[in-house]
Amino acid sequence: MKLNEISEIISQSTTIGITFHTSPDGDSIGSALALLISLEKLNKNVYIICKEKLPVDFSFLPRSEAIDGTIQAPKEGTEIVIVIDCGNVERVNADLSNYKKTIINVDHHISNDQYGHYNYIDTSAAASAEIIFNLIKDLGAPFDSKIASCIYTSIMTDTGSFKYSNTTSNTHLILSELLKYPFDFTLIHRLIYENKDQKYIKLLGLVYSDMKLVRDSKICLFSITDRMLKELNFQLEDSSEIVSSGLMIKGVEASILFKEKNDGVKISFRSKDKIDVRKIAEYFSGGGHIKASGAFISNVTIDKATEMVLAVIEENDLC
Repeated sequence: MKLNEISEIISQSTTIGITFHTSPDGDSIGSALALLISLEKLNKNVYIICKEKLPVDFSFLPRSEAIDGTIQAPKEGTEIVIVIDCGNVERVNADLSNYKKTIINVDHHISNDQYGHYNYIDTSAAASAEIIFNLIKDLGAPFDSKIASCIYTSIMTDTGSFKYSNTTSNTHLILSELLKYPFDFTLIHRLIYENKDQKYIKLLGLVYSDMKLVRDSKICLFSITDRMLKELNFQLEDSSEIVSSGLMIKGVEASILFKEKNDGVKISFRSKDKIDVRKIAEYFSGGGHIKASGAFISNVTIDKATEMVLAVIEENDLC
């Protein structure tokens, strides 16, 4: 489906819900807020659906108060729900079980299950925000500094501050458009990457001290247990920087983080150039990108999850 067809459906709608994936990141949050602000400018009755509270790292974003975890399902009379940056329906951060109307799925993940009534998937986009940028232009909503700062935050976080290989010439063209509007992009970087709670730094010490290298030291394994978090009286909202840090080690080609949850283990995968971690994640009904993916295994311990992942890697010669 073409993007202008998506924008036409949105234009014809009055009451619109916006949501994204569980454990939302900078791309999903920034994209959703940019679209929210844009549709409000077009006098739409628009709101965000989310079962979780906003990660504190993104509380500086304009209209971030709209993500508070209180609206967990579409409101009565909602004509369309736009799901951003979510590869499969199981990870949608909204209860859609009783929703019978239109779902629009906008994403950049190659593993997207195309679960919407209308799907727009652009795997060449560095972030879903690049799609939202073009969608806002198609809708005819006027850009401003608030929208620009949201889109910038999304692209910055999903490209690792523009250093990941998903960064393209189009990414920089979009950035050049955003920077025409006044906002403090250096402050955005500091607030996200240089604004950590001291307990986070102490957690890094615990995680790194338990780090393991396997498969001829090509894979780095991290674990975050409930015991670690309780010991520090700390709630970790985003572990993406921790798993990515494993790639700093000489000779490591992939980094895997296992995080203990109440009902299982959340797994994050990152790689440099030689390992397609999406293939590993897909064995556990996960997905994402070649160099950044995730999965969840229910009702297992971290030790068991680690054993299962390493078995898949070995059996399928993925490293």
